Amino acid sequence: MLWGGIASVIYESLFNKRIKIKKEGINESKQKIRLLSMIFILTGLFLASFFIFKLNSFLSSIIAFSIPTIIIYIRRKDLIKNSLISGVLVMILSIPLYFLLEFITPGWIGKIWLFKPQVFLYVTIEEYIWYFLVGAFIGPLYEYWKEGKLVDIKTKSKAKKKN
Repeated sequence: MLWGGIASVIYESLFNKRIKIKKEGINESKQKIRLLSMIFILTGLFLASFFIFKLNSFLSSIIAFSIPTIIIYIRRKDLIKNSLISGVLVMILSIPLYFLLEFITPGWIGKIWLFKPQVFLYVTIEEYIWYFLVGAFIGPLYEYWKEGKLVDIKTKSKAKKKN
């Protein structure tokens, strides 16, 4: 839950953006269907990949997060930048957690993995990929769900000063 919350606001916070949701013409049932369909797609892809096709949890997660993210990209090209930057930022923010875990229990990564993992800055390459995809999916999800647009906070305050 922590990473989901961080991923959902990190882009807006760092780049002084806020979501502007149009009030008129909002179709709440359409919004609910949009969100539920994304959750269903993600969950269905993960479960099918893992249980039916017998892929490992990492590959199942890659598939489950990638497909809904691509759907968002196709339907809302304006959210691609938010998605990519959110993914990179969540990935970078995961590094201190691994430094802390390595400090507390040195060598833990090598001890829990079934094979010798590729590690960079105490984080496995697979973990970087996973954190990136989680951030890339969750980052623009609220804007996609609510059909909102990201606007600059500064631009809005400048407009108020002129009036």
